[in-house]
Amino acid sequence: LPQFNDDNIYLFNQALWSCHHRILTGFKEYSKNYICIIKKETRKQEYIMKKLIPETIENKIPNNKFVYYFCWLLVGFNLFRSLEHIFAEDGGAESIAGIPLSSYSPEAANNIVSIFAQWGFSQLVLAFILLLVVLKIRDLIPLMLLIIALENIFRAGIGQYKSLIISSAPPGALTPLIGFVTLIFFFISIRENK
Repeated sequence: LPQFNDDNIYLFNQALWSCHHRILTGFKEYSKNYICIIKKETRKQEYIMKKLIPETIENKIPNNKFVYYFCWLLVGFNLFRSLEHIFAEDGGAESIAGIPLSSYSPEAANNIVSIFAQWGFSQLVLAFILLLVVLKIRDLIPLMLLIIALENIFRAGIGQYKSLIISSAPPGALTPLIGFVTLIFFFISIRENK
């Protein structure tokens, strides 16, 4: 067994303390950097949440007029497509989407038209909520843009998962494009006044 005298124990303790001190110092520096990153990310998240759900809601037009006019374009687009699905004789299933209703039994064709009309009502509700936001609650425009962007993007994903078997792509094939453009306008809307 090695013999330890007072000098050896002293040197060992010094080496151990020095190593312990370096580890703690490194850990403290790492912790400081990590905490700074967390605080920065937390501030970003708080900023985004305040833009999505502001503490006070005002009715001011966004500084970026393109965002405001794009919202009006979305209102018109959603109103048109919802009313088309509700009031068109075929619900837009054959005339717009290209689903060959005439090749189905009358009952099956009627069910498809009914589903399109019901979907049109959901779109109408979304269009009226967007209209309300654009007219009276403009501070919620970023939240509404995010909802519409995600609705279009996820609907496109579901359309890929459960796709239509038709001869040509319907106008709804533009859904992901609409979703991504709306997502761009969402990011523009939360960046203003930063």
